[in-house]
Amino acid sequence: MAAIDSVAPQAALAGRLLEDGAGLIAQEDALSLVRLLWLASTATTERTIGHCLLRLVEDSGLLRRLAAEPTLVPAFVEEVLRLTPPENLIQRRAVADASIDGRAVRAGDLVQICLPAANRDPAHYDVPDELRLDRAAAANLSFGSGIHQCVGGPMTRRVVAAAVAAFVQRFGDLAPLRLAGEVKWVHAMVVCAPREFRIAR
Repeated sequence: MAAIDSVAPQAALAGRLLEDGAGLIAQEDALSLVRLLWLASTATTERTIGHCLLRLVEDSGLLRRLAAEPTLVPAFVEEVLRLTPPENLIQRRAVADASIDGRAVRAGDLVQICLPAANRDPAHYDVPDELRLDRAAAANLSFGSGIHQCVGGPMTRRVVAAAVAAFVQRFGDLAPLRLAGEVKWVHAMVVCAPREFRIAR
C-alpha cells in the first residue's frame, strides 16, 4: 500500500480527478480512487480467481457441469463473489442519523459492513449458504453499492470469468482433480483468500 501511495500522485487519473473535480474532491479522495483501481485490477481479481479455482477442484461435479455448459461461468463467478467476496469488510461513515434493525446509528459514526454475512441475508437469498447456478439475479454487495460501488467491479468480473472459462476448458475433461498439499491462505482482518495451492489428478 505504501508503494501504491508513493506513486499515486503521479498517476494521470489522480491529476484528472483533481482537475475536473476542482473544489469538489479532495486530494486524499483522488489518491484513494487510484489505490482502489489498482487493487481492483490485481488483488481483488487474484483473490476471486483463487476462490473460484479452489471451489472447482473441491467439487468435480461442478467442474464437469461448467465444462458441459460454459454459459454458466458468469453465474458461477457471481455466486463465488457472493459467498466469498475479495474483502470481508467495508467501512462507511453515516452522513445522517439512522436506525438499523433497531440499533441507533448517529451521523458521523463509522459502520463496518460484513460482506459475507450481508450476501447471505435470507431475506434476499433462498438457501443463502449454497452455491446455486440457477439463482435468480439479485445484486450482492461484494463490490459495494450505489454511488459507492467499486468502479473496478465489472472489470474484475470479466477477467475472472475469462480465467475460469480457460481453466474449465483445459481441465474439465480431467475431473476429478485434487489438491496436492495444503492451501496457503492470506489471513488479515478484511481478507481471507487462498494465496497458493497446487492441483493434481
